[in-house]
Amino acid sequence: MKQKPWLAIFLLLALIGLPGCSGNSQAGTQAPLFTLNDLTGKKISFSDFLGKPVVINFWQLSCQPCIDEMPNFQTVYSSSTTAKILTVAIGNSSLTAFMADNNYSFPVLLDSDGQVSASYDVRYTPTTFFIDSRGQIVDVKVGPFTSSSDLEQAIKSLH
Repeated sequence: MKQKPWLAIFLLLALIGLPGCSGNSQAGTQAPLFTLNDLTGKKISFSDFLGKPVVINFWQLSCQPCIDEMPNFQTVYSSSTTAKILTVAIGNSSLTAFMADNNYSFPVLLDSDGQVSASYDVRYTPTTFFIDSRGQIVDVKVGPFTSSSDLEQAIKSLH
């Protein structure tokens, strides 16, 4: 019988996750507080949003699935009033041109040293946290949103 090493490799990667595509869940725990700079240098604190639902998406410019889901975040950011959407870029990438070139207007916070993503135990990107108005993590999605309707549906879980 002919062995299929590619099948074994695929199954192993599916079990442990592909870097850049999966992570771990902290649903049911309190979201860590943080303060980060946005692209203009303004300090933004997570505590400013307590009292309303928040979606936090951790991503990297070097992650193609992250880039692929950005139009979905823009669509929902432009139309949603039910939750505050924050995106946290991990690393030292220059994002101003990327945001302008793609006409993205959602907030991007810079986690240059990776401390905030570490406090959320983000192992792979993209990872999206859904946090209720009390600061409790309700759900965590690891991997990209393939449509804006999937993202909108996940936001409804916060209400």
